[in-house]
Amino acid sequence: MNTLLVAVLLAVAAGPRAVHAAADRKPPSEAEKARMERQKEKDARRAEKERERVDLNHDGIVDASEAEASKNSWYREQGLRLDGSWEALADTDKDGKLSAAEMYEFKKSLLDDDKDGSLSPDDYRRFLKRVRSLVQTPRERGFDRNKDGFLEGGEVLAMLRDRLSGLRGTARRPVESKFDRLFDSNVDGHLSSDESGAIELAIEEQPGR
Repeated sequence: MNTLLVAVLLAVAAGPRAVHAAADRKPPSEAEKARMERQKEKDARRAEKERERVDLNHDGIVDASEAEASKNSWYREQGLRLDGSWEALADTDKDGKLSAAEMYEFKKSLLDDDKDGSLSPDDYRRFLKRVRSLVQTPRERGFDRNKDGFLEGGEVLAMLRDRLSGLRGTARRPVESKFDRLFDSNVDGHLSSDESGAIELAIEEQPGR
C-alpha cells in the first residue's frame, strides 16, 4: 500500500488537523534520501570507530569498566577544557575581551566532533550525551541529582530544558552555568528567545526526552 495513503488513513483517527498534516507531507526527494543514507553510513562508521577505541581488550564487547574508562578519558581531554577558564583559552587576540567570533571558534574546537569545520545540532547532541563536567555554580549543583559533584548527560539535559521555560518573546535569562554559555552566541551574558532555538535543536533527540 502507498506509504502516503497509509499515513493519511492512520491520521484519520487523530482528527482533521492531523489528516491535513499527513496529506501535505511530501515524501523525501531522491537527493534527500541520498543525503540521509550518506549520513547513516557516516554515523555507522563513527560508531564502529568509537567502539574499537573503547574496546580496550579487543574482545568485540564494550563492558562497564571500558565504558567508564572511556568516560574518564573523554573528561580529561574535553571536560577539563569545558571546566577551565574559557576567556584565557578563547581570547586568541589577547585583548582581554571575548568576541562572538572567538567564542564560536572555541566552541568549535570543543564540540566539532565530526571535524567538518562547523557546528551542527548533532555536534551538540553528541557532546551533551556523553558530557561529564564538574559542578561549579549553585545552578549546576541544583541539577546534580546523584550528588556526585559532576553533571552528566541526563542532568545537563534537565537543566537546559529548565532554561527553555519562559524564554519566549523578549524574555531573557542571565547566563548561570558553563552550559548556558555554550548557547550565548552573542556573548552578552544572557540567553534570549532567539538563542533558545539552538537549545531546542540540541536537546530534541537526547535520551529521556
